[in-house]
Amino acid sequence: MLRPLQTVKKVCVLGPAGVGKSSLVARLLDPAAPLASAPTPSAVVSRISLEVLPPVPGFQGIVVTLLLFDLPAEQLQPRLRQSYYIGAEGAIVVADASDPASLGQSVRWIHDFHEVAGDKPVLLLANKVDALRDFSLVDHTTHPPHLRQPYGGLRPHLVSALTTATLRPAIEEFVRRIVTTNPF
Repeated sequence: MLRPLQTVKKVCVLGPAGVGKSSLVARLLDPAAPLASAPTPSAVVSRISLEVLPPVPGFQGIVVTLLLFDLPAEQLQPRLRQSYYIGAEGAIVVADASDPASLGQSVRWIHDFHEVAGDKPVLLLANKVDALRDFSLVDHTTHPPHLRQPYGGLRPHLVSALTTATLRPAIEEFVRRIVTTNPF
C-alpha cells in the first residue's frame, strides 16, 4: 500500500509594511481568523500542512508542512532579515494590489531573496484586491495596468485576505513548484 511522503519546507513571507502578510498567513491557518491589525514586531513562524499531487513515484501523495517565516518589513536590519533566507525553499512576496509602488518594491524583495537563497521558487501575491473599484477576478480586462505586468519576472496572483478563494489555489500551486524542485 502506498503511503504519503512527508516533508517540511521553510518559506519566507516578505514584503513592505501594511500589505497584509500576517493577515494572509492567518487566513491560511484558519479561514475564520481575524485579520491582523498591527505591524508584525518580530519574526513569527507558523506551521501549515498541505497535501499535494504525487510528483514522486512510489508515493500516494506528498504532505508538505510549510514553516512560514512571517518577517517584519522594515523593523529588521537588512543583514538580519537576509539571515532568515538561508535554508528557505521558497518565498512568498506580498504587495498591496491598490498601490502600484508596493508592487514595484516587490522586485527588490525578490532580488534580495534570490541573492541569498539562490534560484528558489517565489510566489508574488497582490493582496487587497477587494479594495479596488470596478474590479473582477474573472474579467482580466478590468484589472488596472499595474496588475497585468510582471514584477521581477513574476505576474502577481490576485488575492484578498478576506477570503481564501484565490489564496489557497495560489499557495497549492507554489507548493507544487517547491516540491518539484526539491521533493525531499
